[in-house]
Formats: sequence, C-alpha cells, structure tokens
Amino acid sequence: PQRGLGVTGQDSVQAVPYRGRVFWLWGDTNLSYYPLGNFQVTAATSPLPGSETLTPERGVALEYFRDAKDNRRVRKMMPLDEPGAVWLFGLVNVKGPEGRETLVAHYSRQKQLGNVLEHGLAQFDGEAGVYRRIKQLPLAESWRFPRGNAVKTFVDDDAYVYFCQPFANVRVRADWESITNAKECEALAWSDEAKEYQWQRDTPPTTQREECKLIADGKLPQAAARYQLRDAADDQKIVIHRASINWNPFRQRWIMIGNQEGNAKSPSYLGEVYFAEAKAIDGPWTTAVKIATHPKYSFYNPRHHAFMDEDGGRVIYFEGTYTRMFSATKVPTPRYDYNQLMYRLDLRNKRLTPARD
Repeated sequence: PQRGLGVTGQDSVQAVPYRGRVFWLWGDTNLSYYPLGNFQVTAATSPLPGSETLTPERGVALEYFRDAKDNRRVRKMMPLDEPGAVWLFGLVNVKGPEGRETLVAHYSRQKQLGNVLEHGLAQFDGEAGVYRRIKQLPLAESWRFPRGNAVKTFVDDDAYVYFCQPFANVRVRADWESITNAKECEALAWSDEAKEYQWQRDTPPTTQREECKLIADGKLPQAAARYQLRDAADDQKIVIHRASINWNPFRQRWIMIGNQEGNAKSPSYLGEVYFAEAKAIDGPWTTAVKIATHPKYSFYNPRHHAFMDEDGGRVIYFEGTYTRMFSATKVPTPRYDYNQLMYRLDLRNKRLTPARD
C-alpha cells in the first residue's frame, strides 16, 4: 500500500472506524523523496475488519490521502502556515452539528518535543480531506481537551469519551457540544477533604507520580490508590508512560496495554510493554504482566485496536512506534526503525493469569 508514495517510517498511530472504513493517522512521517519528511500529519483509510483486505496477520491495505498537486506524494493532513510540527491525538468519532459522523482531535503545533507553540481542537473536513482548526486553547490549558487514546463507554445511561494518557482520568460526554467545550471536561482527582477520588471540573487529574507522593506523605491510603501497578514477576513498581485501555468481552475486564517509563534496571527506557486488567475503566490497576520487550530500543505510544479483536476478544492486536530514539542504540534496525510494529496477543495465555485481580 505504500508503493510509489515513498513512506519509509511513521510515528504514533491513531485509528477509528469512520463512515464505513477505518481512518488512520500518524504524526511525523519519513519520506524517501523529501529529506525533511511530512510533519503536518499523514493519514490513510482501510476497509473494516471482516474483509479480505483487513487481515492483521498479513497486513492492512492502506489507502493514503495523496497530495492534490502531486498524486505520488502523501497529503499534509493539517497544513498550517505557521512553523512547527503538527500532531493530532485523542482522535474520536462523534456526531457533528449536522448529525453525521465527524472526527475530532486535539492538535498541537510543536517547536520540538515538550515545546508547544499552539494547541486546540481540530475537525476533519470530509469534503476537503484535511483537518481544520475549530478552536484554539490557551497554552496554560493542560488537560481540558482530547488527549492520548480515546475510548467510548457509558456511565449509567450517558455516553462518555475517556481519554487515556496514560490512565483514563479525563472524560467528557460523547457529544459534539461537550467535546468542543473545554469547561465540560472532568478529571479524576484525589480530594483531601473528601478522602476519596472524585470526578470534578476544577482541578487537573491526579497522576501516577502524584499518587505515589500522596501515599508517601500519608494523605492517601494505599487501599484507595488507583495506579500502584507492580510487575507480577518481581513485584517492582511500574511507571506507565503511555497506554491504551479498552473493554474486553473475553476477559470481562478493562484491559490496558502500556509501555513502561523505565529506570537503570530496565532493559530499555521506553521499550517494555505490559498488560493489566481492572474491573472499572478508571481502576484500580494493581498487577501488570510484561508482554513484550525491546532491549536498548524504544516502543512507545502503544495502541490496542479493539476493532480488530477476534474470537470475542480472545485475540487482540496492538502496535506502537519502534525506534532507537530515546535509547543508547546507535545502529538502527534496518527497514524497521522509526516505524510501527504490530503484535498479536492471545488472552488465553496462562502467563497473563497474575494480571487478574
């Protein structure tokens, strides 16, 4: 599917079913015909699962959006005049103002990693085939927007979208008016006054590191913790860098695929991948089982494609960015470096048993 387009590497995938197909997008893209690559988002579509052209074990038949002036090149999916790389995350499919499916995501224009020049909300223009700004947010706004990996579910009878970065601790009602209104976002935060976690709209979500400090300071009981993940093999604490969370009908649990933010003892800094389960989307998450390792390499921003699940969720597929970036490795893996690697995981595997709470 990449033949003739010169795509040699892509970073950080997002994918959702959209109008009868799967809509895929990536961040920075390496191109053989242009040394600087495409840094304004690359996208493609593919058939839905169940067709002969979407068989994960054999590959996915991607149809890239192509440049309107040169059909041999990929399209810049969010072309901005201002300088900087453009990234899209928190991709979600909702009904737009006209009642049709539309795609909304958070965009950021970056000078470099960690240096945001501008950010806000973007919507896919189906007629033009590009993303458009619909709202710019203050640079100080750190959590009231789509982010990480989005997943839809119900709270009582109301549909919500949860945003996992890495844990599902930000949510908003799954409708156009709410998703495009920052004031409607809710964060899961520890309340010193109530002595419990609460969904509220005033303060940022409590992170895994903040929870650890609250426990150490005696402000949060260990029994109330949500994010104290430990490796089933050696009981070492696991700090999650990024994750994808989905309901799994086979396990009858919410399952997480997350990569570890490593330490000096880890085989890699960002390349260790873990599986965990919880009864609720917001935890508690307690025990993790390592399912993939990439010694002295990186594998980050993992995403479980729930629309690819097979046999009632018994078999799942996830992928992530495989790169020597953020590692000490000087020689890249030929033809694989800075690209997406997909894994197949059979949830019947007995080695996953310790993840069961």
